[in-house]
Amino acid sequence: MLVDVGSTVLKGASIDGQQTLRSFYHVRQHDAPVAKQVEAFVEDVADRDTADIRICSSANGGLRVGIVCLTRRFSGAAAAHSLAIVGANVVYIRELRELAHSGTITAGAPPVDVLVLVGGVDAFDNERAVAAFLDADLSALSYDRIMFAGHRAAAERLSQHHPDLEIVSNLMHQRLNAEDGALADRIRLTYLDDITSKKELNALTSYSLRLIEPTPAVVSRAFSRIFTRLSSPALLLDIGGATTDVHFTKELLDEERISGTLTNYPAVARYVYTGFGVFASRSSTLQAFVHHPRCIDFLAGLYGDASREIYLDLLDGKASDRLLFEACILLALCGASALDSDDHARMPEEPPPLLLNRLATLAITGGGAKVLDESIVRRAFALVAGPEIPVTVLIDHGYCWWTLGLLDEQQITPQIWKSANV
Repeated sequence: MLVDVGSTVLKGASIDGQQTLRSFYHVRQHDAPVAKQVEAFVEDVADRDTADIRICSSANGGLRVGIVCLTRRFSGAAAAHSLAIVGANVVYIRELRELAHSGTITAGAPPVDVLVLVGGVDAFDNERAVAAFLDADLSALSYDRIMFAGHRAAAERLSQHHPDLEIVSNLMHQRLNAEDGALADRIRLTYLDDITSKKELNALTSYSLRLIEPTPAVVSRAFSRIFTRLSSPALLLDIGGATTDVHFTKELLDEERISGTLTNYPAVARYVYTGFGVFASRSSTLQAFVHHPRCIDFLAGLYGDASREIYLDLLDGKASDRLLFEACILLALCGASALDSDDHARMPEEPPPLLLNRLATLAITGGGAKVLDESIVRRAFALVAGPEIPVTVLIDHGYCWWTLGLLDEQQITPQIWKSANV
């Protein structure tokens, strides 16, 4: 019994003695403990005492962040915008003056994964800003980690009050606008770490035969096995509710724009866009798509005369899941394309430069595989990379390729390959 705890769906696959692969799905209830749901899901399908149960997860549902700032208008807004790009869910923004006295408004603040402190411009001495950070009472705020990306003069003194404080360079070190990507970079890596930490899944460790793994790593292992059966170079997009993961063979890398040589790369590598997804990262995907320089052309190429109305809906924050899955294709491919490097907004941590004109196979898995068809994927790719590239499109309509990464390689029989349609 194999289980993938996703941000929106629990996926299961059972393999019987005849090597028949059967898939099961259950929509996650976010108002109930995920471990209890997984336990019930497994026991509906398999005998816990006899089954070989293996679990992977990307069930964090987005990183919850609280922002404490000097002003909402400047540092608060800059931090919220920067963190939204990497898929963080900003739960609240509080000004330091509101926290100057214990219990003023903090009692109702919801718990967050990360508390971020921002404010002050390094180019100007600001003792008032430093004093405001030192005077803030954070005792009623609930958080797992605390980060400081404010005025550098306050960093060392503040860390004496909060020994667990993580310090990154000031978000606004020169002018009254965000200039430094260090905070977003740290939050992005924290998000990836949160995917693997599975603090909600500790109760399931006795269920799983092996250590519970992050789903991106499992899919990467599956791709390393699948791509040997495909025309290469190949690229796999795993489009889900919280992230879009790009798995690629190293032949796609632009040798002239990478540090080191191709010998430093594994045969298969991956990059995770933590801000592109259809559920937990819905708002950051919408924001990135509607501001992308190719958005209108992309919509026109896919929807023709209906594109104007769809674009107006996007400006109002309205989009179907199908459109967002399509948007993730545009955002991920443009973000990674070495041929289009100046035509997209800079990601906090640059994706690898890929030469999409070399691509032979484009494969799709994740939730996107359930709603996208080959013609749409082919048209979307052509709009990004050009219509002259004869790429083969392969879609995981059964949403089961991830199982090939949880199994031992010798367990993947011809019958299982057939079930996976590879």
